[in-house]
Amino acid sequence: LPLHPLPPKWQLLVECLLIQLVPECRLGVAANLQLPADSRERLKKITDIQRVIAKEIPQCCSISAKVHYLKGYTLPLLLLIAAHSPPELRRSLWCYLREWMYIKPALDGNQLMAMGYKPGKLFKEILDSLLMATLDGEVDGEEQAVAWVGQHYPLHEVPGSAT
Repeated sequence: LPLHPLPPKWQLLVECLLIQLVPECRLGVAANLQLPADSRERLKKITDIQRVIAKEIPQCCSISAKVHYLKGYTLPLLLLIAAHSPPELRRSLWCYLREWMYIKPALDGNQLMAMGYKPGKLFKEILDSLLMATLDGEVDGEEQAVAWVGQHYPLHEVPGSAT
């Protein structure tokens, strides 16, 4: 689930309309409409961010690379960009917004501890790597996840883990 709550629907719709204006006019209209600061900030940055995303996403050769790149942006910003993007980019953004951002690794920290791994910085690395493997279709389900973790993070090579 998104970390940032969505603004009200009316506000997103107004922003969607304002994006149609030339960038120089957007902020003045947004100020006259007394839109909140976060809304004005999105309208200020959206053209540049859309340009960067449109350049970077096609260069990502895997779903995990796209997710890794897009997770740095807020949900409202991505919704607005998706609404005003060419079909190829929109397809990737909608996949991220509808599906990819909700995918979780097949294992959690408790399961890693049950496998003999000690809590610590390595947990995040293992879970992030497992998520990327899941997104890219290398891992499907708990059984494959256990095997994948064992192969990529063998207990005998992990400092401080049970052997």
